Amino acid sequence: MHLVPFYLYLINVYILTWYFRLLLDGASLIAIHEGRYYKRPDGLALGPGPFIKGLEYASNVKAKVVGKPTIGFFKAALEETDPTQAVMIGDVIF
Repeated sequence: MHLVPFYLYLINVYILTWYFRLLLDGASLIAIHEGRYYKRPDGLALGPGPFIKGLEYASNVKAKVVGKPTIGFFKAALEETDPTQAVMIGDVIF
């Protein structure tokens, strides 16, 4: 098990606390997606989902998800295209 150096922990907690306070002050929480993890060459890594869900829970602010795989994302992409002529190719394979 690898432990994160304490200073890195403090930096991350500081940033998340700053975001949390912005949300409490009325900021919107906008997320590109809520993926739990993604694959990197060195193995799986946390995606934005755990952080988005944590901020939602702590601040009681619901995130607006604007990226894939939301329906709005696909509707915007198909705005000027016949859906029967479209193909969607994903970027996560495993």
